[in-house]
Amino acid sequence: MNKSNIAQGQMFIHFDKTYMDVPKVWVKVKSEIFGKHYGEDAEEVSLFVDNNAMIKVAINPNYKIDLPEKWSITDGYYGKMVREGKFVPLDDLAKCNDITEQLGWPPYVIDF
Repeated sequence: MNKSNIAQGQMFIHFDKTYMDVPKVWVKVKSEIFGKHYGEDAEEVSLFVDNNAMIKVAINPNYKIDLPEKWSITDGYYGKMVREGKFVPLDDLAKCNDITEQLGWPPYVIDF
């Protein structure tokens, strides 16, 4: 099994100007293997959680992460979105505002 792009980056900035006003940071929290997925062979699916939800859990361990705050992504989809510039791998959250500024996006804001 290919441990491609997702294995290399634990966070990414997500921005798509067609429907988002501000960028969002997703954090990989675990990895699962799903069997036949839409008729394809077994494919790795990584679970990402919205960074704001991760902060809320850190502040309040009883916080329940909602469905919109979770995203299961295959390696193939991740690679496609990186190539299209809609996902930007991120290794340090402190670099987020520099990256968004360089790409002409609004600044990333942590929302409590």
